[in-house]
Amino acid sequence: MKFSIRLLESDKEISLKIGNALLPEVRKYMAKVTNKIRSELPNILEDIITNSQTYNDLSRGKLRLELGIPDPVSKILGILAVWSQNINLVYSPPFVTSSGTIQTSLTVGIVKSDYSDILGTSYAYVYDNVRGYQLPWLQWLLLEGNKTIIDNYRVSFINSPKSRTGGALMRPSTSSNWSVPNIHAGSIGDNWITRAIDDNKNTIDKFLQETLKP
Repeated sequence: MKFSIRLLESDKEISLKIGNALLPEVRKYMAKVTNKIRSELPNILEDIITNSQTYNDLSRGKLRLELGIPDPVSKILGILAVWSQNINLVYSPPFVTSSGTIQTSLTVGIVKSDYSDILGTSYAYVYDNVRGYQLPWLQWLLLEGNKTIIDNYRVSFINSPKSRTGGALMRPSTSSNWSVPNIHAGSIGDNWITRAIDDNKNTIDKFLQETLKP
């Protein structure tokens, strides 16, 4: 006795049915993935930034004195909070293609390329109410490179009640101008933030890959 089985549906039709059956679970899974990225990526970003040399020099080194920032840690944490709130997930919900496969896409954006999200905030400035001016320290650090910021002045590292930080003063000089120190100088595409993120790209990639594992 012989038996034969004939499928009434084509391979394509079967694939479509399987894809549609799996689609609700894939959508649930991707919702968990995006929530985890929003929740945990800000902490990874904070670790990357606060472990950089520029952060260390801002928080407890000479760069804080050169820029005249009395409260650099609170300003940087404020900047990180803005970035954490503005992490941009461009997410295309899963769908079944005509061939029966399930496709989706996810792009993660951390920092705006022109820094417009932070350069307009109070964190990007040092306010001197006594002298009546504000210093765009973050713009200097991120965008101005080695450009001269203050002509005919130099920084003297001295204790003084006239200093905003108590440890440095700008003094007139006929032989020098002040700019951001070379080691910290940056441009729009190559600065303290981009270097810190690029140096830790493997950490970010590993987190995203592990998060996306089923």
